[in-house]
Amino acid sequence: MNSPIPTNSPLAPLAQDHVVGLAKLAALDKAVADLAAQGASPEALAVLADFRAFLDGPLARHFKQEEEALFPPLEAVMGRDRGPTAVMRYEHVDLLAAMDAWRSLADQVSAAPAGTASSAALELQRVSRQIIAGLGQHIHKEDNVLFPMSHRILPPATLEDVGKKMAEM
Repeated sequence: MNSPIPTNSPLAPLAQDHVVGLAKLAALDKAVADLAAQGASPEALAVLADFRAFLDGPLARHFKQEEEALFPPLEAVMGRDRGPTAVMRYEHVDLLAAMDAWRSLADQVSAAPAGTASSAALELQRVSRQIIAGLGQHIHKEDNVLFPMSHRILPPATLEDVGKKMAEM
């Protein structure tokens, strides 16, 4: 993936997180299709465990970095109640709710006997695809709107401060 921001940008770690996230979403999509069709398998359950770790670690950190380091200086210029950061914050809330539902369903599917297809697996597939679509669109907006806009409207020193704050999280 070619990032619209330079690799030496303080925002480059966020763009790199997106590359990793898109790969996790692709693996999840395949795993939940397999689960819904064939039931639990060690391979599919390993992907669920890996995706849960991604949700609870890198993705949670990424959202925190955006909300606490990047969004405040943008909102100082554009306001908080409207515009791109308001949309991103809303999408974070929406995605976090879907991820809570996903965790519960993943627990149910993981507890099922191997090879057993269930209604929970079908629901997990539905919620997973909601996350895949929502997070994929979210990443696209950040890569193509939010990050380039940040470079246009924030002074270099502010971007450096954002990068330092993100590194501390």
